[in-house]
Amino acid sequence: MSGRKKDFKLRIPQIPFFDENTTYFDEEKKIKMKILLVHRRGGKSQGCAMKDTVRIRQYLAEEKIFKLRADVDSSYPSIAFMAPTKLQARGIIWDYYKDFLSEFEGVKFNNSLLKATIPRPSLGDQITVELMASKNHDRIRGMKYREVNVDEAQDASEEAIYRSIMPTLADSRGVFNAFGTAKGQDHLYNMTVNAIRNGHPVRLFPVWHTNVFTPEEIEELRKDNPDGAFEREYELDFTAKIPGTFFHHKIEEMKREPWFYMSEYDPSLTNVVGVDIGVGEGFAAWTAQADCLNHTVNIQDFYTGYDNLMDLRRDMHDDGFVPDVFFLPHDGGNRTLGTHRKDTPKQRFREVFPECLVKPQKKTVELMTDISRINDNLHLLRFPEKDATGTDAHRGLRMLGEFSRKKDPLTGAHMDAIDKSRGVDHAADALRTLYNGLNIDGGRIKRDFTYKRSGGVRVTEKGARYKPWSPMMVNKGNLVGGRGSVWYDRR
Repeated sequence: MSGRKKDFKLRIPQIPFFDENTTYFDEEKKIKMKILLVHRRGGKSQGCAMKDTVRIRQYLAEEKIFKLRADVDSSYPSIAFMAPTKLQARGIIWDYYKDFLSEFEGVKFNNSLLKATIPRPSLGDQITVELMASKNHDRIRGMKYREVNVDEAQDASEEAIYRSIMPTLADSRGVFNAFGTAKGQDHLYNMTVNAIRNGHPVRLFPVWHTNVFTPEEIEELRKDNPDGAFEREYELDFTAKIPGTFFHHKIEEMKREPWFYMSEYDPSLTNVVGVDIGVGEGFAAWTAQADCLNHTVNIQDFYTGYDNLMDLRRDMHDDGFVPDVFFLPHDGGNRTLGTHRKDTPKQRFREVFPECLVKPQKKTVELMTDISRINDNLHLLRFPEKDATGTDAHRGLRMLGEFSRKKDPLTGAHMDAIDKSRGVDHAADALRTLYNGLNIDGGRIKRDFTYKRSGGVRVTEKGARYKPWSPMMVNKGNLVGGRGSVWYDRR
């Protein structure tokens, strides 16, 4: 089927994406806006680095400083690349930039800040390329960029695009490039439709429009990906539905309820983290607050793609989230982290988060029974508003909605097995850990606790005052809690 074009419900005109002779402006702010939709593994990141290399050559060829607006000139041009998290920016594209930008004389790379500077001696200034996280988009407010690239635009919040990026580009009449892949009728879909209506350039690159895969490989991808997933991620069909999902219908029903978007941060509640242990994309963690009085789990954020726990600690600190309790999977206390490590995940978490309580869970019941229990208690979740600043919670929610059963290749029936081909199962596994840690069942949080890493004591639902959960634990002569935190048995 690789040579046959599908009749899409959403028609996107094939407009040249990087046509410098054509100017498309936002009517109000005079910002050039361009959208590039590319199939999964289609080379978006590498193409972006190549595009910016060409753009820098143009900046170097400028013979004088000119006015962009009455009070803004073209000196010190800057380009920003935004991924969902800074860790992803480093892993996805930083090496591409270092490779392509090495052609410029005098270029300097800051591997810590993910920043490159290229001197422009003819005009006495420099060109800057900076990589950053779209979830921390508010840091670009007040800065001047000539161009901003947003990768995985479907995972960036609407607030990031319309309240931070657009105003930043307004002064310089800059260019906003959105790169993404179809993931359902989300805000990238709405942005694409609006771009077409307003005459902004939009380019579509489904898998059969590129030479990345052979026709045989495309057919293999079609077989390996469940129904709906191939149509979305490789044929770029925004309307495709994924059958065999566990939580999709329940989540869609909850989204229509006014209470679903009522998660707010309460400093008096316990900050809990449910973790699925893995390396890189295999790692996932939900941060939440357990409200034992109202029996709600107030989701705060979602983290994924970590190779190093110190990076996780740093990002949580930057996001203003102070964890109290980590729930690990049942094997978090006995298996080792990799072939060359002797310590267990539990030991590693205690090393990096010494002031927190780390609790591996007991082995749960049969997998499908456990997933059914979570589905029955999914209504306890509360999420922040869709446009909440600095949160990937809705990215994780989308992954929960796509969590599905594996399809039998012979009969086409959905089996009692998990489809792990797209990596969305890690978000569900982290939620299972969180639910098991809180002992959620029957619409209630049955593990009633009030642990705070500061050692504070609060009144619980039953009126008891205590510092709960476990005896003092000694590790190499020091209290595991550290910083004066002592944990007592709850009697």
